Amino acid sequence: MSKIQELLLGKTDQIHYEEIIKNYPWIIKKGQNCILSPDSDGLLCGLFMLAYLDWEIKGFYDGKIMLLDKDTPVKDCVFLDMEIFREEIKSVGHHMMQFNKNKKLQSEILETEINNTSLTTKIILAKPQTFMNNSGKAVKALADYYKIKNNNIIIIYDELDLPFGKIRVRNRGSSAGHNGIKSIIQHLNTEDFLRIRIGIANKFREKILSEIFVLKKFSRDEYKELQNKILPEVVGKIKEIIK
Repeated sequence: MSKIQELLLGKTDQIHYEEIIKNYPWIIKKGQNCILSPDSDGLLCGLFMLAYLDWEIKGFYDGKIMLLDKDTPVKDCVFLDMEIFREEIKSVGHHMMQFNKNKKLQSEILETEINNTSLTTKIILAKPQTFMNNSGKAVKALADYYKIKNNNIIIIYDELDLPFGKIRVRNRGSSAGHNGIKSIIQHLNTEDFLRIRIGIANKFREKILSEIFVLKKFSRDEYKELQNKILPEVVGKIKEIIK
């Protein structure tokens, strides 16, 4: 168990960042290299660190295989997941974004703020815990609870109908056959909400059933493209929208 995990022990409802930062000041140092776990939590952590601390993603590690930029020593990286804690290097030992499970809102939720020169913007990051086809239930519950206007909702999702790495931003529109978006439209009773679509289709797309394809892991080359191109581009899109 890492020292940070010890600080978090029994504190599942919130993280005491002041205590962690006092003991590990390098956590908030800008411009660091990091290695992510290739799951939704790890990718969200990476997006957060890229956007607000200018960290750079140098690789991925799933507990068995590590993909790392050839010119970057492992010791110069920060690991952003508890499963890859290492004594000999900087390791957070825990996701620095703590999502709280909320059964009523059917989501895992993180509340944070972005401070600009004259304006503080509240951000709600949410991962619906419904089946994908019922995503609208969670989105509607979140919108009602936090009193979020439809034009302040951003849905980020993977898209089978786009080639891998292709990113499309839409301000409104139909579901285009995506059942999760169809559910959100039904529950919000509008098509007027913003979406960021991230393409995941590759050469195997037509050979594998959709419900199986979406559960497959990315290839080594796809991980590299996620690291070097796709995630930084998504961060840029999000920054533009929030401004």
